[in-house]
Amino acid sequence: PYKIYLNAKKIKLPAPDFKGKIFEDTVGEVLANGDFSAESISISELSQILAAANGIVDTENKFDLRTTPVPLPQTQSFIYQHPVEIYVLVNRVSGLDAGLYHYSVRDHSLEVVKEYADSMPNCCFTPSVIKDAAVTFILSGIPSRLTWVYDTRSYRYMYMVAGAISQNIFLECSSMGLASIATASFHDDLYNDLLGIDENYEVALLLHLVGKIKP
Repeated sequence: PYKIYLNAKKIKLPAPDFKGKIFEDTVGEVLANGDFSAESISISELSQILAAANGIVDTENKFDLRTTPVPLPQTQSFIYQHPVEIYVLVNRVSGLDAGLYHYSVRDHSLEVVKEYADSMPNCCFTPSVIKDAAVTFILSGIPSRLTWVYDTRSYRYMYMVAGAISQNIFLECSSMGLASIATASFHDDLYNDLLGIDENYEVALLLHLVGKIKP
């Protein structure tokens, strides 16, 4: 299943290019760094991060396979029930207005959710961190996509997938020389209000902040 904002304006992202550093070099350079400069990142860099985080890499039996596959149980069809959604809070991305977007995985585009408001960073315990970052990736989970097979253990697998997405963001930022840091220090009620989600259906998971490294 895919979450869709039916009447939202869509912004098509540039095609990603995965001809970068080899894995061993990238892993060796991964460093959680929240010391961001005031410089913008490009829309191409944003596209690259989103594609690496949770993009579609192939199709199998007419189903989309992503960079972060869901752990596989006995039924093969389960791998297509992906539980994590990515929202993008843009502060400074060249070619994009500041505001809140939803990542549309199927067509690698951004759906405009809300225009930027000064109150948006307040969902984090330290709003200044979000204000300093060029972009904040906001991860949410939809447990019902997993409960039909994993029941009460679905949360465990949802967190596994969220962790894999966050690690992909760290790796891609490392390969591009960007600063990044992840945090779960946020106010759930403000987080839910920002995204416009019902916590009984869709739950807050984590924030991943990205920007240019301060010289």
